[in-house]
Formats: sequence, C-alpha cells, structure tokens
Amino acid sequence: MKSRHLAPLALAACAALTTLVSAQDTILDRLVKKVVKPSPKPTKAGAPSAGQVASVSQFDIAGVRLGMTRDLARAALQQSGYQVRDEDSLPSRTWEERIQAAALERQGRSSYGVAKTATKDLVGTKERRQKIKVSFSAKPEGMRVTKVEYGIPGEEITRQDYDANVRQKYGPPTFENSVQLTKIWCSAGEPRCSLLTFLKRPHLKSTLRYGNSAHELELIGSDEVEQARLKVLFDTEVERRAPRTRDTAF
Repeated sequence: MKSRHLAPLALAACAALTTLVSAQDTILDRLVKKVVKPSPKPTKAGAPSAGQVASVSQFDIAGVRLGMTRDLARAALQQSGYQVRDEDSLPSRTWEERIQAAALERQGRSSYGVAKTATKDLVGTKERRQKIKVSFSAKPEGMRVTKVEYGIPGEEITRQDYDANVRQKYGPPTFENSVQLTKIWCSAGEPRCSLLTFLKRPHLKSTLRYGNSAHELELIGSDEVEQARLKVLFDTEVERRAPRTRDTAF
C-alpha cells in the first residue's frame, strides 16, 4: 500500500525537479548570452568586404596620384616631407623615341642611335625608414605616374597601427585575404575587379611581408583597356612612318 501511494508522489517530485532545473538552465543561458557575445563568423579568404570604395584614380600615397607628371609627383613628395632623388636605373625612351625606334626596326635598321631621354623614376625617403618609389610610363602626352610603392619596416610600426592607418585613409577594402594578409581596393562598381582579375585594373594593394618584417602599399595603374588603346595609337603611328608593303616578288 505504501509503495502505491509513494509512487505518484515520487513521480510528481521528479517532474517538479526537472521543471526547476530546466528553468535554471534557461535563466543561465540568458545570463551567458548577455555576458558573452557571440564571436563574429570568420570571413572567408578572398571574400568581398562590405562598403563602397572611391575611385582608385582619386587615391594617393603621400599626395602622389596615378597620371601625375614628374614635376607634380616630386612636389607632392616634398610637400609630404620626403627627401626626393632620381632612381638609379637604366635610361628609357619617351613615347616619341619608342615610335622612332620601332619604325627603324620595321625597316630592318638599327635603333641603337635613338636617344633615351625619358625621365627616371623618383625615390623618396623619410624618418622611420619610410620609402616611396614613383614609377613613370611613356604616353603620348608625356611621362605619367603609373605606379607608387610605399614601404615601412615592421619594427617601426605594429601591424595593428599600420592597418588602422590604411583603413582610415582608404576605407574598407574591396577584397581581403586574411591568410596572406593582403587587402585590395578597386574603384566602386568596377565589374572586372576580382581576386583573379584585379591585376588588370587600377588598384591599391596593402601587404604584410615576411612575418611582419615590412608593410607595403602599392598604387598601381595597370589598365588593360588603356593599354589596348595606347597599343592601337602606337601601332598606327609606326605604320604611318614605316608602312608595310602589300606586294610580294615570288
């Protein structure tokens, strides 16, 4: 008899205990969620970052922009506090000199005597071992900036501070590869900008080298559309000066 009466009581007690434990677990879960914030989901390497990016043509490194003349680039570096000198490099040809050389070679003649008077690249140095190199390319309108490279040793600035400065100036990157610590900025709305094709378009790239040994920033004006346009202009002018024959003498 006692066991019959005690069984319902035991079941009721177990049910009450289960309810109490569940309620405590629910309260504990709520408290944990308030105190411990969930970790953000890791960004997949190479995934686009949120946010729009301004036109790369408006970006600058120490005041130097793509398409600038040599005089403007030098003035910008000096205004930013850099000591500027000519790069120790081999001489190259201007747009006109390149056409002259190509026309001579078209005719089977040597282009050795064609002058090489193109302006040399610029190098700027500043305290904390900061260094900038400005490269130029020959175009019909003259020598123009097509690449700006900035570097600072990792011993001079932490990765966090460098990264914060880059983001403050240029905004969120278009692409970010957390594995290789590389960030890419392309012009907003650029349909051909991806991790596979950004090298063919004007872009800004930030890279951390060799285990925090150096931080590098590159503003690059490579543009397959512009290069194709310049090739047509170049080939057309060479053909005008040294036209191919249409005849043969078999």
